[in-house]
Amino acid sequence: MKISKYKKFWFKCLILVCFLFLKSLTPVAAQENLIIVIIDGLRWQEVFQGIDPFNAPKDVATNKNLVLNKFWDSDPKKSRAKIFPFFWNTVVSQGQIWGNRDIGNKVSVKNPYKFSFPGYSEIFCGFVDNKINTNDYGNNPHVNVLEFLNSLPQYKDKVAVFTAWDGFIRILNVSRSKLYIKAGTDLYGDANPDAEQQLLNTLKSNSYIYTYDQNKMLDQYTFYGAFDYLKKNKPKVLFIGLAEVDNFGHKFDYSAYITSAKQDDKWLSDLWNFIQNDSFYKNNTTLFITTDHGRGIKDNWPYHWTDVPRSEETWFAVIGPKIAANGEVNLSRNIYSGQLASTYAKILGFNFTVPNTVVMLPILDIFKKNISNPAFPRPLPITIPKIMTINKK
Repeated sequence: MKISKYKKFWFKCLILVCFLFLKSLTPVAAQENLIIVIIDGLRWQEVFQGIDPFNAPKDVATNKNLVLNKFWDSDPKKSRAKIFPFFWNTVVSQGQIWGNRDIGNKVSVKNPYKFSFPGYSEIFCGFVDNKINTNDYGNNPHVNVLEFLNSLPQYKDKVAVFTAWDGFIRILNVSRSKLYIKAGTDLYGDANPDAEQQLLNTLKSNSYIYTYDQNKMLDQYTFYGAFDYLKKNKPKVLFIGLAEVDNFGHKFDYSAYITSAKQDDKWLSDLWNFIQNDSFYKNNTTLFITTDHGRGIKDNWPYHWTDVPRSEETWFAVIGPKIAANGEVNLSRNIYSGQLASTYAKILGFNFTVPNTVVMLPILDIFKKNISNPAFPRPLPITIPKIMTINKK
């Protein structure tokens, strides 16, 4: 039996409608999201070894319960887990933590200055410019990876920055990059803050700026301002810059340095839990955590500078759908902060390129499963001196 042209036409229309309906039911792969958190001046020693016995005794006279009872353990692994439970429960089981030099894994800044502006410029621009040698440097002339991502159609106007230090306005050259940024004392909600933002703004305006050699706002306002923005505006790339750990380090206050790091870990846990339960971010978001520089050791622990040995030593942690669950990485590698810019782009599926500029290569090992170094099959023992004198008055 022949089918009329009229019936053929409507038959084709029916097939097309069915096809479009079925396609609408098929999940569309969401564009990847990235959240970067940088904890200024947090040493790898505390991340991997917990309380430093060379520093803890100095605080015990006035803060015995705070430092010794809450965070101290003769086993460094137990001590580090008390300070960083999110790192050593969630990230170590689902992601990766790099920078434990005791097992042969080295992460460092490559710039010779070992402080913030050069460190952040290296992280976000992907190479070292030796002319950037002061925290008072003007607008960074180099294109950064956040600016690069913001220029892509998929991420246009979906990149946001929240930082405790207003220096990021210059580091990221906001006058040129046009990144959305809230830094230092900036208030939230722009021209029309809602009730929650008004409360944050009131608290922030009536708080204080703490200084060492630069203006910084309390981390709680930076974090909760960023968290509020994340929930309401759904940025696809978010950078949060926290600063109190470094400030307490410069003030020789080891107990505050540790408790601030502990608070940062709690915020990271809250952030990850939100990501895992939010339909926009779940299963398509990577959380990348690092620092901009290290610090010295023993009596030099509060300092970081060109002439302070070992203050170039850093670390990073990463967790997300593309990141292999390799835990505490013991690969014998020399990784540099300058590689992070191209790594951030690679996580999102792009190659970070800048005309007339050679940026460092991404860290491709984070995408590989079961990476290990046969030379270091297990963590090397860490020698911890006895601290019996801690309990003396």
